[in-house]
Amino acid sequence: MKRYMKRCLALSISAMLLSTAASAAPTPTFNITPGDAPSFTANYGNSFSKLDYNHTFDDKFYFAINRKFTSSADLTASYLGKSFDLSITALQLVSYNPATHAVIHTYGGSNDTLPNSKKDEWSFDLGPLASGSYYMEVKGKVLGTSGGSYGGTLNVAAVPEPETYGMLLAGLGLLGAVARRRPKQA
Repeated sequence: MKRYMKRCLALSISAMLLSTAASAAPTPTFNITPGDAPSFTANYGNSFSKLDYNHTFDDKFYFAINRKFTSSADLTASYLGKSFDLSITALQLVSYNPATHAVIHTYGGSNDTLPNSKKDEWSFDLGPLASGSYYMEVKGKVLGTSGGSYGGTLNVAAVPEPETYGMLLAGLGLLGAVARRRPKQA
């Protein structure tokens, strides 16, 4: 049953992350709440048509998490000549106040694109971060006359609480004491 629940959670997160920012559709949201897995992986992306040629985009993927966490993400947009191309200008993680929508802090991603590459590649690896409300933001411009697309993966992993480390050390100490007390066999 737990495996089924985790799979359903992973599928719903992936489905909710797909954005259609070029249209008037609302930006997706997903939340991590107590009782859910302490970490998750979610796929995200967007596709643009020839009607979006020469337009900019600003896609946001919202989530909230109730404990300290680390986060990493990658993003790739492929270049297929002048007909299908995007220029990604930013990948960032933003901490914000959900009541006022005021930005608290922005963590920038890095452009990992190699010279003469046929892919626009970005990433970030952050942590530990405080619990709270966040969104991942992807900005860019549609350069392809037939549109373009991007896709990537967001990884979130909970940071263990200090008492978890204390229990781990106590358990290791107990194992050491038991090992020392065992009689030596000849």
